[in-house]
Amino acid sequence: MNETELTGRKRELARLALARADMEVTVRLCDGATAAGLVDNDPVYWAFHNAVVVCYGRPFTSNEDVGALSEKWRKFSNERLQVAHDQILNLRDKVVAHADLVYRPIHVLAKGTELPNGVVTETMMITVGKIGLSIESYLAIRELAMDLLPRLNEAINEQCEVLFPHGYDGPPLQLVDVATWLSA
Repeated sequence: MNETELTGRKRELARLALARADMEVTVRLCDGATAAGLVDNDPVYWAFHNAVVVCYGRPFTSNEDVGALSEKWRKFSNERLQVAHDQILNLRDKVVAHADLVYRPIHVLAKGTELPNGVVTETMMITVGKIGLSIESYLAIRELAMDLLPRLNEAINEQCEVLFPHGYDGPPLQLVDVATWLSA
């Protein structure tokens, strides 16, 4: 295997390992949100919401070190999961990671305006719209992550067999030297 191919395989293994770690965290966050009994719009809800969306979406977005997962990882045989995957990435791109005004409209409200929850404003206010997942959506996101995990494990094992055909029993090895990587 030449140096270019070796570097490419290491990069792919790093990309897969990071994706697996993010899917594992996504599952734990979804389980934690469910166990905590969160309700929509509760302050802790937004922390879980943003963490779930970021952790799930991160492997599918580009980065300087290893890049995004290839297009094949964005495809699901189950149509319901495909729709959920596409929606969560759209939510990540338009609402959580960026402030797209179509999805996060800003309104100026006059004193005395009645809000949807029945509260009447005491002063002029500026509001920013929030679009979020329902708590029930975490079940679908968890299912997406659980669908990806065995496939990621299989791909990681395949890369390890090529890179380390006899296993590895040395000291901890940083798979990708970031300083060298970024200068290349």
